[in-house]
Amino acid sequence: MFITVQLDRQSDVPLYQQVEAQIRAAIHTGRLRPGARVPGIRTLAEDLGVARVTVAVAYEQLAAEGYLDARVGSGTRIATELPSPVRPSVPTLPPAVRDRPRVVRLDLRPDALPDGGVPGGFPVAAWESRLRAARREAAGAPVAGPAGVVELRAALSAHLDAGRATRTDPRQIVVGHGPRVLLAGLIAALDAEGGPSRIPVLGLLEPVDAALRTIARRNGATTLDVPIDRAIVHAAAGVVLIEDDRAALLRLAGWRPAALQGSLAVGRIVLIGGLGQLLVPGASLGWIVVPRALADAVAGAVSDLDGSPSAVDQRAIAGWIADGGLDRRVRRLRHLLRSRRAALETALTDTLGPILEVEPAGPEPILRVRLALEPRASSGLALAARAAGLLIEPPGPDGRLDLGYAALDEDGPIKAAWRLSQAVDAVDPRARRAASGPDLVTTRPSIRAIPARPTSDGSGTGSSRSVVVPGPGRLDALGRALVGPRGPAPEP
Repeated sequence: MFITVQLDRQSDVPLYQQVEAQIRAAIHTGRLRPGARVPGIRTLAEDLGVARVTVAVAYEQLAAEGYLDARVGSGTRIATELPSPVRPSVPTLPPAVRDRPRVVRLDLRPDALPDGGVPGGFPVAAWESRLRAARREAAGAPVAGPAGVVELRAALSAHLDAGRATRTDPRQIVVGHGPRVLLAGLIAALDAEGGPSRIPVLGLLEPVDAALRTIARRNGATTLDVPIDRAIVHAAAGVVLIEDDRAALLRLAGWRPAALQGSLAVGRIVLIGGLGQLLVPGASLGWIVVPRALADAVAGAVSDLDGSPSAVDQRAIAGWIADGGLDRRVRRLRHLLRSRRAALETALTDTLGPILEVEPAGPEPILRVRLALEPRASSGLALAARAAGLLIEPPGPDGRLDLGYAALDEDGPIKAAWRLSQAVDAVDPRARRAASGPDLVTTRPSIRAIPARPTSDGSGTGSSRSVVVPGPGRLDALGRALVGPRGPAPEP
């Protein structure tokens, strides 16, 4: 589906606000009808000739206002129930459907992201300014080579050497759209080096991302999972080692070890990194650090696959890294994600404590827990959670559950914990009672709105906030536990 959006690039109004306003107007006038599918972020950005972050933030705002409904697997659509002031003149829904309360789903799947954007916001106006400057620079600069813009490779080399203890030369770095195209380019270069009779063997250093293994095998390589302490043995045997460094930027817990690329003196090792959606909305930029002898062949193969990002994007990101923007963004996200984890762990402990075991924090934004449920109940937990408005991955046979929290807003952890407890009660009504007794099952807290505080001029237009107050049922249950079901014992 096409959307007509006319941008005024000379206007003082940021481009993302222009996109947002015109889509909102099209919905109100009925040109875009409820349920209609809208173009994806990448597609609309290409149609308009803007950065993907511009469209991503516009979509995020429209989704927050209730105009868009973004769901994994079905794309982004115009919401079926639109906010005031104007409703398009389309056939109305039957009363039974129209009057049904709308449940906003919360997503605790490990790879979930906020609808249309990233947690912690993003400096869109500053980013657009940087893109405009990069566009002016690119107009008078030489055409970038297949390995990427020189300025970006130099910035990446300095960033990796300082932050990951690597030993890189900018000429070793090849920039591409992501691990899929970069790994395919590496395998093509190794194929050409070894001839048609030799199959490339890649040693994936643990922990291994299953998706990376799949990409390598689909491109004709043989893969081995290699423990870190066995890396030197495999390297000496001629295996090309692959070090996946994509998660290192946002490592949330534990000591961040230096990249092996900087210390391994035997054999050949390749480092793969990139900027994910958590850092930059719509980002698909990655890099690969290869031995100097392979760099030209890898760059040529990536270029043949049309896997190079635009020179404008590369220049903008180079300046962002060089002036410390990436480091600031990473620090902010780490703080926010750690706070989300703590809030979710506390909320889950409050509601599911007796049947919940929380594993120590890991480096990724995932909370790993185990639920003491019957195997039959565990198998139906994901479906029951969906019915309660919560998306989770099915737990493992041992009750282990991986919960992502990057998509939650500030109030999300409490709501998610309550919905998960409802799902647990649906699949195993006796689990929480058996563990804690019938009078200690947590009841739902109430959420009370605190009125807006008056502003300095007395207009009272300050922002309001919500606080969670334990429900009376929970306090009554606690009182019965302390004094007994029939009141305090009589004095002797």
